[in-house]
Parts: sequence; structure tokens; C-alpha cells
Amino acid sequence: MKRLIVSFGIVLGLTNLVQAQQPISYNLYPQNSFLLNPAAMTENNCFNAFINRQSKWADLSGGPVASTFGLNGKIGSNSYLGGMVVGDKRSLVSYFTANLMYAHLVKFDANSSLALGLSLGVANNSLNQDMVNTKDLNDPAYSIYNSTRLDAGFGVIYNYKKLKAGFSVPHIFDQFGDFSSQYNVNLAYDFYLKNKDWKVTPMAMRRNYKEVGGLYDIMGLATWKEMVSGQLGYRTDKSLIAGIGFNWKMLRIAYAYQYHVGSTYNAFSSAGTNEIQLAVRLCRSEPKEKAPAPVADVNADKVTTTVLMTDEKYGTPVAGNIVITKEKATVYEGKGDPSGKSTFHLKPGKYTMLVTAKGYLPQQETVDLSNEAKGSKYEIKLKPIKIEKGLVFKFSSVNFETGSDRLKTSSYEILDKMADILNDNPQMVIEVAGYTDNVGDDNNNKILSEKRAKSVAAYLKAKNVKESQMKTVGYGEANPIASNETEAGRLQNRRVMFTVLEY
Repeated sequence: MKRLIVSFGIVLGLTNLVQAQQPISYNLYPQNSFLLNPAAMTENNCFNAFINRQSKWADLSGGPVASTFGLNGKIGSNSYLGGMVVGDKRSLVSYFTANLMYAHLVKFDANSSLALGLSLGVANNSLNQDMVNTKDLNDPAYSIYNSTRLDAGFGVIYNYKKLKAGFSVPHIFDQFGDFSSQYNVNLAYDFYLKNKDWKVTPMAMRRNYKEVGGLYDIMGLATWKEMVSGQLGYRTDKSLIAGIGFNWKMLRIAYAYQYHVGSTYNAFSSAGTNEIQLAVRLCRSEPKEKAPAPVADVNADKVTTTVLMTDEKYGTPVAGNIVITKEKATVYEGKGDPSGKSTFHLKPGKYTMLVTAKGYLPQQETVDLSNEAKGSKYEIKLKPIKIEKGLVFKFSSVNFETGSDRLKTSSYEILDKMADILNDNPQMVIEVAGYTDNVGDDNNNKILSEKRAKSVAAYLKAKNVKESQMKTVGYGEANPIASNETEAGRLQNRRVMFTVLEY
């Protein structure tokens, strides 16, 4: 019993090895953060396996040696499964842990996510009997260092763009029941150089372990093309850490060396800490996206029709509204862009186009695409007329039954738009003047022209236009605009003219 206590006292005084299960102070965690945090399984979607070996004070017989084996992989859309086995021999005492680990990734948006990791397993510590001279295996001091218990841990990692923040508790339960003082907190940020070949990651970490208290790491990791990496840092136990790593296809090998500067460690060994890691990463190639099936051109059998509208007097672009109808059914309705351009697709055929724009007269045109080839282009240039006082105009689509003052139904659409203008501008006053050709009695023609003017005014009145906004007059066969010698000329002379008296 006495020899056991003396042996333990020597080791406690020199190396501080016999303690609650102090987590291993890994130095290669910048290149494999799974060593510290089970939530790190979510950092890639590959199958990962590694062996890590750390030896302290290589020139000292019986120096601490820790071997770690881990593997993990993705098992669901956002779920990961892994495990880790650790054997840690510290002179008189050996520690062993085996844990199954699970992690889940929560994606908030394209820039941020939260990873949660848990570990559960068993931990065992045992006394290396070949190094202890004791005959009483029932001695209470002996049993303290031979025990098996439940082991558990957890970790979280928050990612925001290139920033990563992590927190982990490696062992919630230790043999003395005090886990609150054991944790890791780390921050890292990725910088990419202009050519994207180099990634530089500065990182900081606080380790808080029961027996050694708080330690801080300031570390930098530089990676070139995901092939070569180097790390350099300082730990507040007065030690420098340098490391290098190489990736080749699915294999990675990394090495780190920790050298203590003027610390108590050098009192009995000048050698530092060596750590080496061999890892394998197997990634399933992402399925190639199938080339989208060629989309049939729905406009292949149509005529691409473009309408360009400019002010008739001033030449400025007019962004008008366009309605295309065929046999009274609307087939297109849209508005031109600021340049006065509208583009749409129509099957070959004959259409009616009605164009309106604020402050301009409505315009109705026939669009005949009957002889246009499918897939061809057709352009129409229109010159809308700006409404101003003194403007005189007519609508070619306003017509009457032969020898009658009854409006044809084809006149209604354009007159409806004229009614809208008058209703939107109650100060506007127009003259509605009727004209005829020279066929028939002059007096009868004058009476007919008056009736036709009043017929137009009556229609507008029925569309809520005030009587005070309209004046009607009939001019008969006066002021012809075409020859009365032909039917085409006489058709043009049988007309209704509008004059803007007030605007």
C-alpha cells in the first residue's frame, strides 16, 4: 500500500498524469476538427476514417502515448453517424474510451447552419500493474484507478458564411463527477486569396480541462488547392505548434510538432510532442445532372410581331397598351416598354389591333398576317396622335349602315375608347361633324350627316359622356377628302370628323 502511494506521488508531482479523464490536447485539430467535436461530422458528405497517434517526451521511457481511431459518414439527408475509440496510456494509468456518435445538420438558409453532435459509450481506466509493485489488489487506492463507467459528450457548431463557431464537452461524466470545467470553445474564419488557390484560416480556441485549467490556442492554417496544408500556432502553456498535411486522392497524412518553451515540462524532458495522422476519405461522386430535355419552341408556328410606337408629331417613344383580337376573342394583351416597343407571337391570320396610351387618341388597325410564314418576323410602325386643342381627326372604323344613321357594330370598340378619354378629361370639348359623298340630294345628304353626327354623340352619351362636352354638326357633301368619282373615294367621304375645341 505504501509503495503504491509513493509511486503515485512521484508521478503526480512530475507529470500530472494521474487525474480525472483529461481529454487529449490534440494538435492536429485544425486539419481534423472531429477530434474535438462530434458535430464536425457534418463538414463533408464523405465517409471518413483516420488513425491519430500522439506521443509526448519521446526521449523519456514510459512517456504518454495516445492512439485514436475514428470514422464517420452521412446516413441521411442531414444526419451523420460515426464512432471514436481512444487509448491513452499515461505512465501508471491507461485510459480507454469507445463512443458511438450522431450528428444532425439544421440549415437555416443558404448562408447559415447549426450542427448538433452527441456521443455515447464507455470509458475505462486501469492501473498498469507491471509498473506498480503492490500485492493488495483490494486496496481502495488501487480500485480508484480501475473502473469502467458511462461516457458521453456533445458538441455544437454554428456556421455563418465563412465563420465557424464551435463548443464541445468531450466527457460529461468523469470518475470524480465533475464535468463542468471540461470544455472547448473555438472560432475560425476562412479567407480566400484572389486566385482561390489559397485558403487561410485563422482560429482561436480556449480549452478548459480540470487539472490544467484554461489554455488558449492561437492558430493559423493555410491550404493550397486542398492538397497541401500548413499550420502554425501558440498555446498559452508556453508551447509552439507547427504542422503540415498532404492530400493525395482519397488519402491524407498530417504531422504536428509541439515544443514547450521554458515550461515545467522541460524539467525532465527536452523532447516535444509528436502527432501524426493517417486518414482516408471516400466520397461518392455526385450524380451528373441530366441534360434538360429540349423544350419545344411553342412559338415555332407563329409570327414574331413587333410594334414600334412613336409620337406622330414629336417623334418620341410612346409606351402604349396593345390589345389584339381575332373574331372578337382577345389573343394578346400587353404594354410596350419605355422605348415604345412591344413584341408578341401570333399565328398567321387576320387580327384587329387596338392601341391606347394616356394623352393620345386610340388607334385601331387591321393586322393581316395571312401570308406570313411560320417562324417569320413582322414589324408594325405606329404613330399615335397626341391630343391637343385644335386637333382634327377621324376614325376609319366608325361606319354606318348604307343610307342610314345607324352605327355599325364595328364602330363600338373605338368609340368606347373615345368615351374613356372624354370621361377622364371632363374639361375636354369636341365637335362631332358628319359628312357624306355627293350621291343623292344635297339637302338630304346634309340632314343625313347631321343625324350621323348625333348618332355618334348619342352613343358617347350612353357611355356617360356629358352632353356639354359634345357639339354636333352636319356638313353634307362639303369638304370631300377624296374623289367622288370612285367607290373607294366616296367611302372615305362618308365619314365623321372630330375636332378638339377644348382640352
